[in-house]
Amino acid sequence: MEDNPASSLPQGKQYRSEYKRIGTGRSRGQLRIDILDAVRDTLRSGSYETLSMEQVATRAAISRRTLYNLFSDKDELYRTSWEQLLREVADKVTDEIPEKMSAVDGMRFFVAACMEVYDNEAARDLVSSVVRDGTRQHWLVEGYHREVHDRLVRANETFLLKQSRRSPLAPGVPRYVGEQIVSVVKSLTVGAHVFGPANRPVPPTRERLEVLAIAYSAILSGKPF
Repeated sequence: MEDNPASSLPQGKQYRSEYKRIGTGRSRGQLRIDILDAVRDTLRSGSYETLSMEQVATRAAISRRTLYNLFSDKDELYRTSWEQLLREVADKVTDEIPEKMSAVDGMRFFVAACMEVYDNEAARDLVSSVVRDGTRQHWLVEGYHREVHDRLVRANETFLLKQSRRSPLAPGVPRYVGEQIVSVVKSLTVGAHVFGPANRPVPPTRERLEVLAIAYSAILSGKPF
């Protein structure tokens, strides 16, 4: 009896080699979408450590064989899902620097820009993954800062530096204000979902955001708030 060459392949490769014989009823592209959605759903009540291929296959209503056809292991599955999530959030980040705006209007602009990025389910999932898994998965933290947080801060800092030509600010103040605006808006929009009961979040009301914009514009003008 001849040896079957496929039997010596790693499990993931065996499954992928059999893909064309698997009747899933869904296209390859749709399967990937369903699987990555299943990963995101699973991680809302777990972490990288608790994630399993079996869990994801069950949630996506596919066999483990089909799952291994598309993803070789849990690491590839987790990274692919997270990178897709990061792109979804990063696409909302604006690198636009407003021209000829007053300090307070500029702060309103950046508060609104941060709201656009953070006040949605994708951002909550992204920040949750960084908080939950970032200690061991350092690339999560690096990716989030590179593609989201630091871009928002840099845009705000650049605007403040332009503003400060008329009224010079102390070194480090533009960066500090940028960091604070991003952090406060993130806390108002995402923080309650990540660190507190999701059914009782602190609403990022228009009044709260207006106070935030005025407070930071006061720093630029040197006027007491």
